[in-house]
Amino acid sequence: ALATWLHRFSLLPTSSYRFLQVYLNTPTQRSSLILFWNSLPAFRIKRPNLHGVWSANDFSIAIIFGKDDQIIAPRLGKKVSEQWPQIDCYLIEGNHFILGETLAAQLKKIDKNLESS
Repeated sequence: ALATWLHRFSLLPTSSYRFLQVYLNTPTQRSSLILFWNSLPAFRIKRPNLHGVWSANDFSIAIIFGKDDQIIAPRLGKKVSEQWPQIDCYLIEGNHFILGETLAAQLKKIDKNLESS
């Protein structure tokens, strides 16, 4: 009820409201999210292992960041792509929750830039 009220008065962004609807609607969903959230520290990337995999295989990775992302700072993409040349970082208009047609339009711009280079 509080989330609906906050959203109705534009105090809660639509993406946050949808997140609450999808992930926190029932006690089971809330428990699952808490378990997931509490497990995140166990998921550590071992950089030497990643570097070995990338060195042994010929593939590239594209990471796309929204210029207005407030969850994962776009500067991290630049830092990662500097550390690993197999990673191409693209900065697009939008935030962390860019979806649907908006995302498709931004990806088409990236694709056109790649074709012309």
